[in-house]
Amino acid sequence: MDEQILLNKLELKLKEQLKNNPQLLLPYAHTINVAEAKYTNYLFGGSDERGLNKGRLIARILGYNIGNYLEFDKKIKQAVLEFPAIFKKGNEFGDVYEVDTVITGIIGRKARVLIAALVDRETSKVTTIYIKDVKEEKL
Repeated sequence: MDEQILLNKLELKLKEQLKNNPQLLLPYAHTINVAEAKYTNYLFGGSDERGLNKGRLIARILGYNIGNYLEFDKKIKQAVLEFPAIFKKGNEFGDVYEVDTVITGIIGRKARVLIAALVDRETSKVTTIYIKDVKEEKL
């Protein structure tokens, strides 16, 4: 099946899941913080090869890069309000959640984007963002 069709199905399924289970909204999603350095010194700049590889894939598939990362930031902040969060684990810094999303890029193509967030007493902050393959069995 065409990847964009799979992504459309996944997007609808995940949004419906949050609609039917509003308690799955990421805690403090309305005020989530994404450090500017996450874009400028990790995904789209800096020297961390893992981060740069994630950023290259985001640029290639969605069209976001160092020159327009503020638009990507808006997409990320909107996505955490529209897709369910899954608790993964707790640690000494807080609780780790993953938000499985589908984001449409500036070039019109969709991608499955995983957003990991750390939630402490009063805040949510993004720890990583990356594109993940869409699998038919996920639907």
